Amino acid sequence: MAEFLKVAKADELSPGQARRVDVHGKRLALFNIDGNFYALEDTCTHKDGPLSRGTVAGDQVTCAWHGAKFNIRTGEVRPSRAPRHRPLQRSADGDRYRDSGLAKAVECDPAEG
Repeated sequence: MAEFLKVAKADELSPGQARRVDVHGKRLALFNIDGNFYALEDTCTHKDGPLSRGTVAGDQVTCAWHGAKFNIRTGEVRPSRAPRHRPLQRSADGDRYRDSGLAKAVECDPAEG
């Protein structure tokens, strides 16, 4: 069973913002979209740019390096040559995330904001 790890408090990330978090040596981009939290690997699938430094507009992040665009909720790449990202799995309460490749999870607890 995956272990859940807390990586941020909800009030540390305003809606429309992103930040990098490190979990067991893996870089993740954590996003706040209208008060809901999502996480993707913090590496653009096009040229490895940091998605946490990209521009967030709605539920889309645009890589700052070459403009590849990803749906933050699904990891799907928007029209571009970059391969699709695999989003992390959200827990039932929506506060924790897990990825089978990490065998770990990240958590953002709104109650502790």
